[in-house]
Amino acid sequence: MEAFPAVGQAAIEDGPSWTVFQGGPAHPGTVVSETLPPPLRPLWRTAPAPGGSSGPVIAGSLAVVTSRDAIVGVDVETGATKWTSPRARGPLIPPAIDPTLKTSGVALFAEGSRSTDAAIAAVDLRTHRRLWTTRAGPLGLGGPTIEGGTAFVGSTAGAILAFDALSGRRLWRVPTDGQVNSAPAVSDGRVFAVSENRRNGNATLYAVRADGCGSPTCKPLWTFSPPGQAFGSSSPAVAGSTVYVAFGDAALRAIDASTGRVRWSGRVRGPLFSPRTAPAVAGASVYVLDAFSGLFRLDGRTGRRVWDYQFAPSATSSAPIVALGRPSTVYVGLDDGTIAGIDAGSGHIRWKSSLGSGPAGPLAVGAAGGRPALLASSEAARGGISAFVPDPSGRLLDIESPTILKYVPALRNFAIAFVALMGVLLALFRFLLSRRASDAAPAEEVE
Repeated sequence: MEAFPAVGQAAIEDGPSWTVFQGGPAHPGTVVSETLPPPLRPLWRTAPAPGGSSGPVIAGSLAVVTSRDAIVGVDVETGATKWTSPRARGPLIPPAIDPTLKTSGVALFAEGSRSTDAAIAAVDLRTHRRLWTTRAGPLGLGGPTIEGGTAFVGSTAGAILAFDALSGRRLWRVPTDGQVNSAPAVSDGRVFAVSENRRNGNATLYAVRADGCGSPTCKPLWTFSPPGQAFGSSSPAVAGSTVYVAFGDAALRAIDASTGRVRWSGRVRGPLFSPRTAPAVAGASVYVLDAFSGLFRLDGRTGRRVWDYQFAPSATSSAPIVALGRPSTVYVGLDDGTIAGIDAGSGHIRWKSSLGSGPAGPLAVGAAGGRPALLASSEAARGGISAFVPDPSGRLLDIESPTILKYVPALRNFAIAFVALMGVLLALFRFLLSRRASDAAPAEEVE
């Protein structure tokens, strides 16, 4: 269980942590677990939440989500509601947990949707009371990221913002070319976020010093913009010295975190990504889910496509996560409520289930009964959170992507179609010849 760092403070029991979107400040989207292979079975489902539930974040036995007008603590073992704290009504943006030793643990969340009530706020995980509220304008859909006691968020007013997680004091602001709907990724003292300009379709990746610049307003370390329109980009993910972003020009790019230089660019089919998704980086592979529900595995060294799976529903609210093991499995959520597990080696579906109607939000991994558990949220009008655990007696699936070309059947079908077409053309040719011969024959004289 080395991939599940323990949370060492009194308000949260020791156990696995998935404290921000995609599991950590760098958004790795991976977990090392030999015991989370498909098939899975439902363990529990929370009571329906008005307006649905955001993707969960987890610290030990506590999962935290936002509903339409509340932030809610849920017991990972049972699905029971531990506490509820009101928030100004707003979109289902994932919260973030700061379980540091300096505090009793806080959960940060966005609230409101108008300039008059949009804010970032914090609730104490021990007392369940609100600690602070800071007006910040409408925040990005990707949610806040916490690292080292600092919360980093994107603003749709065109900025990257940093706040002190304990007091709510704004530390610095970096203006951007457009709205920042993506969740910032943090690694090695740098913050990475994507802005999008709705007027011209440009997308820009920003790299910023995490500790600011000693001034309320800072400049980026570097920026990168793909040529042409690239609106509709993912949130970034960082692994080692590389930042991965899927841009809205149908390309996943690997970018040097220090310089902003593009190391490689890999093509995918879908020209549109959601800011609520991010690439998942697992070893030498990168996985990305486009808004048209194409899941792609690319070689992390070259950008070469290894395989892809094309689902039927769209995918605008979730991101792929990878459970590393033997075999490794990629789990995704789709907009019709489907949750699927795909074999990382073959690209075949091995398990799937349904949350019901409505989009599935970002996934998370926790532990229930000493076993890893996959937590999935439903953003349907009465959606809640569901937990799934391994089911050794369950049935495995083996479903290929409809995009895979089977050469022998394809050649056979082509040959059959070719013969049929030639038969039709020959019959039509004979018919035209008979008509021409008939027209050319002399008419009989009538006495």
